[in-house]
Amino acid sequence: IAAPDEAGFQALLAKYKDDEYSEEERLFLLMMLINYKVRQANQNQPEATEGAFALYRLGIRDKIFEVSGFFPTAPFHNIVTIACRLKRLDWALQFIKEKGPLLNADERENATNLALVKVNVEKGDFEPARAVFNQIDINSMADSLQLRLLRIRTFYELPDYRNLLKPECANLKQYIHKKGTISVQRPAILTFCKVVLHLANKEKKQAEALVNQHPDVIGKEWLLEKIRRMV
Repeated sequence: IAAPDEAGFQALLAKYKDDEYSEEERLFLLMMLINYKVRQANQNQPEATEGAFALYRLGIRDKIFEVSGFFPTAPFHNIVTIACRLKRLDWALQFIKEKGPLLNADERENATNLALVKVNVEKGDFEPARAVFNQIDINSMADSLQLRLLRIRTFYELPDYRNLLKPECANLKQYIHKKGTISVQRPAILTFCKVVLHLANKEKKQAEALVNQHPDVIGKEWLLEKIRRMV
């Protein structure tokens, strides 16, 4: 089953809403629908992000993600991330409050705190975000890439902590070299680090040139905003 076009998407959505399918089948269908919208968003169709968010909310309403009363960590993070991207920050906070307690006990504290950091960073509340970092056990996280990127963004936004950018970027480079699972992202992440360090040194032209040379750089929207604001 696939959703190659809008007609296929609507057909899958109708199947999802059909009560004759099991919970597992409906979850499978919903993830196909979400992935279709995410692919559209990645192909410069930003309105598809709203579509993916609507599908996630549909799944939350139907409790399709929950298994035996638990909410899985992966969709929890994906939902917070997409809500932050759309600036639905109050909604994201309410979601964290409601679903955070349903996360697996071993992951609950780290996952909830990481979600709060995401919201605080998007709100521009960088000092509260920095304070939450100390409550996250980075060594117990299976994948700490998002946290490491958020730390760099936060330290850049707080002038008193910009001296930490160079070691943070060095730690991130070391981390991605060890994590073969994210090897595809390495160039985008390494470029992000280089651009941030240029920005910290007030080297606007070098930062801008790097972003232009590497349009797939991770965090591009935030980097461009920082470049535009630099005098």
